[in-house]
Order: sequence, then structure tokens, then C-alpha cells
Amino acid sequence: MQLAIGGTRLAISWGMLRITHRSIVALALALASAAGAQEFAPLAGFERVRGALAVAVDAASGRVAVGTRSSVWLAAPGAPAVRALRAGEVRDLAFGADGALWVASERGVLELTRDAARPHALGPGTSGRATRLAWLGETLVVGTEDGLAARASGGVFARLNGAAPEGAVRALVASGERTLFAITGTEVARLAFDARGALITGAAREALPAGDGAPLDLALLPDGDVLALRERGLARLGAAGRWERVPLALPPGAAPVRLLALASGVWIATDAGLLRADEASGPYERASAPAGRLAIAALAANGSELTLAGPRGVLRGALRAPLRASLAAAPPLARDDSAAREPAVLAVQRAALDYLALEPGRMASLWARTRRSALAPSLELAGGYGGDRSRDRDWDETFTSGFDRTFLDRNRARGRNFDAGVALRWQLGGAIYHPEEIDASREAREWIELRDEVLDEIAQLYFERRRAQLDSAIERDPHLAARLRLRADELAAGLDAWTGGWWSAQLAVSSPQSPTQESMP
Repeated sequence: MQLAIGGTRLAISWGMLRITHRSIVALALALASAAGAQEFAPLAGFERVRGALAVAVDAASGRVAVGTRSSVWLAAPGAPAVRALRAGEVRDLAFGADGALWVASERGVLELTRDAARPHALGPGTSGRATRLAWLGETLVVGTEDGLAARASGGVFARLNGAAPEGAVRALVASGERTLFAITGTEVARLAFDARGALITGAAREALPAGDGAPLDLALLPDGDVLALRERGLARLGAAGRWERVPLALPPGAAPVRLLALASGVWIATDAGLLRADEASGPYERASAPAGRLAIAALAANGSELTLAGPRGVLRGALRAPLRASLAAAPPLARDDSAAREPAVLAVQRAALDYLALEPGRMASLWARTRRSALAPSLELAGGYGGDRSRDRDWDETFTSGFDRTFLDRNRARGRNFDAGVALRWQLGGAIYHPEEIDASREAREWIELRDEVLDEIAQLYFERRRAQLDSAIERDPHLAARLRLRADELAAGLDAWTGGWWSAQLAVSSPQSPTQESMP
């Protein structure tokens, strides 16, 4: 900004303040990892692979396939990934029961076996640009940019006409061996197939609840319900045959991409990290770093492992049983009084905003000073100096009493002068609209974004600490219980870093023990 009041440029001081805030945020992120139930690490063998868009895991052999914007990479367990195919932009991958890898790309559908790569025509009238793959029993259904095509076991692909939806297919999910759900445009189509999976015997377009934007992906829940991921929320199709809205609180600025439902929970991949919940209704939490912070484009499960792929590489983590299963097998919980001794999450967020100088009064002050700057005149001081010199000589001659006399006169003069001026100028038009208000608006948007990130991080750390305390209380293994208590201490240190020591000071007032020595429930 170029805002000047009393000779002081606020652009410099506010810019320095913004850098200071972001430095504090980066430091706090380094000190405290985000909340999450799973630990993820880079998958060995895929260190060179970047820009992943799709991933698939073969349940029988454990092979992992990753698709990028130009190629398909394939790796056996414990072996480095090799470039198996150049197929253009890969949209989806799927392994067949015989171990063959099917690739949906902008160039069409390809079948990759151990011997060769074989392209498949999708039938007359079908676009060669494939988008999604889904197995309906032994039938492979392909979504394209203008409809659906299917291939029964050992046959050829044929376009699904008639009742099949037209337009670009964004997602597919099979429910059993005769029902398929497909997203085309802003609708979800339910398709019923015959016993061979080659003909559509019935179709219906399911109306989604109003709001939350267009559908993005589909997943089948363990209880048989279908879950639809939307731009700003979720929708669930139950046994009653009606879609119901499921609220979803996403991290600030995060856009959902893919959805996966497992017995261990529901996973949502976003461009700002991976989210997880025990139930479709939430609450959703970030996965632990690095998965909770990196953009995730695709995810696939195999047994007790979850494989993630995104622009920054490929990650893998072990799935854990949901908390509800642990609670069912655990003995009754003792009374938990730790929450009563600890500050509420709103108080912690308020303390963090105060410590990072992100309180609302700062932006209000900036706006007020921007508007008042038009009433402050600009001051100009001017000064001058001048000097002059002069010399002259006079000559005269006289004749007196018979003698000639010569007269010579010399004169020298020197002068100095000084001047000074003061000018005050007002731009009173700025009292109605100041040109710096655009810069102030931009600064306000960045300030709000930074504040939302801080509030989100505090909430994640706070409630993950409570979950770690709860897990430690029901854990029967002393070693695992000690690790959970250590995790709670780690998160407490993160809250302390965010609040500048306020968290530990509050615990010290309510308990004589330090936050790293307190007894966990």
C-alpha cells in the first residue's frame, strides 16, 4: 500500500507485520503436526513419480499402478516403479481379476498385461476419451466424455444406449452385480443391468438435495448406502431411495476431489490434504502430515493399507480400526475430568489470535486510518540560497600646478540571500473514495485467510489431543497407551506454541503439574 499519515508509510510496516504473522504460522506448523488417525510415508519405489492423477492396487499381487499426465507407472511389492506405458493423461486405473491393468486415459481404454499393452475400441458413437472405470461383476463399465460403454467378460466394448445417460461421466460406483450409479453433469443416474451385465433393464435419475454444488465422486458405504461427494458437502442415498444432505465442514480453501468409503472410515481427498471420519456424517479430521497437508488426487485401499497419489508423489499408510470398534471392545470408561480442567477450544483460539496479533480491531484500525488519511495534508518544505559578487575599477587623470596626476579607484562587493517556504496540500476527494481502499481490501482478504488457517489449526490440534487422551484411556497395551499419552503431550506443545505459552500457563493454574507431566485420563 502507499498510505501515508504523518510522514509514516503504512505499506512498509503492515507488510512487515504480515510476513511476521506467516513466519509465526510456519513455525507453529513445524512444531505441531496436524491431527490425524493414520501415519503416512512416501511409498518406496515411487520417489521419481510426480503429478499423479490416478492410483490402483492389485489385491492379489500387491502391485501398485500410478497414472500421471503422460504415463502409467507400475511396481511390484519391494521393487522400484517402472514406466509401463505412455498413455497420455490418465484419468482412472483398475486391476481385473486376472491381474491385467485397465487404463482410462484421454487416448481411450488400454489393457496392460504382463506381455503387452492392448488398446480397446469403445464401440461406434462413443468418444475415445475415457474418464472412469468400474467393475460390475465380471463386466467392465467405462465412463467417457459422452456416455457409457461396457464389456462383458471376454467380449468387446459396446456403447450403452437408450436409458444410459449421455454427457461426460465424472464418477462410477457399482452396488452389487446389477446396479451402477453414475455422475453425469449435475445428476446421479441409477442403472439396473441384466444378469450378464451387458444390457440396461432400468434407469432413473436421482435428484440431489439443493445446494452444496455439483456432485464430484461416488462411494459405496459398508451398509450398502451410496455416498456422493459434492463441491461443498455430501449426500447419502439410503434404503428409502431418497438422497439426504450430509453437512461437511472443509478446511478453509480446500476443494474436494475424490471419495473412498471403507469399514475403517470415510476418506475425502482434497487439494489441501486428506480428511477422515469414522462415519459418513463426520466429524472429519485431517490425516497426519504429510498426507494432511499435501494435495491428494486419488486414493486406493488394499487390505489394511491405504495408498494415496497426488502432485507431490505417492504415500502409503496403515488403516486403523475406527474408534467405535475400540470402544465396543473396551471396558467401561472411568470418569474423565481432564476436559473440565482444560480451557475451552474457543478460549484457546482467542488466545492464539491475541498472540499472533490477528484480532479484528487491527483491520478496523487499518480501514479507519485509510479513510482518515485524506484529511491529513501533505507537507512540503522548500528552501533556497543565493549569492553575488561585484568588482569595478575607476581611472582618472588631472593636471594640477604643472604636474599630471592619475587616480585609480577599485571597489569590491559581496552579497548573500536565503529563502524558505512551507506548502500544505489536501486531497479532499479521498474523503469520499480513497484510492488505497483497494489495497486495504486485498490486505483484509489475506488477513481473513490467515485468521481462518489459524483457527482451523487450533481446532485440529485441540480435538486431536482430546482423542489421544480418550484413546489412551481405553488402550489395554501399556506401550501403546504410553505412545498415545506422548502424542497428547506433543499436541499440547503445539497449542503452547500457537498461544505463546498461554496454554501451559492455564494448565499450571488448574493443576500443579506441567502440561508434559499431567496425568492423562
